[in-house]
Amino acid sequence: MALASTSYIERVNGTTRQHMRRLSRLTLAFSKKLENFEAAVALHFAYYNFVKRHNSIRGTPAMAAGAERSFWTVADLVEATA
Repeated sequence: MALASTSYIERVNGTTRQHMRRLSRLTLAFSKKLENFEAAVALHFAYYNFVKRHNSIRGTPAMAAGAERSFWTVADLVEATA
């Protein structure tokens, strides 16, 4: 908890709002069903953590955490959800 900071949380919230138009104010992109919204949020975080390359850590967050050894493709992500 000594390393916890609200700036980290705000950065995650900002990134999520930028990448998911559903979470921005004054937008037409919204979910009529809670189930669709939950699926969109889950897909965003799975893509962010397993597929998207982050220059600051030279890989994905899953690789940095030791949960995965290589980069995933979008096809791998779709296959994992099936």
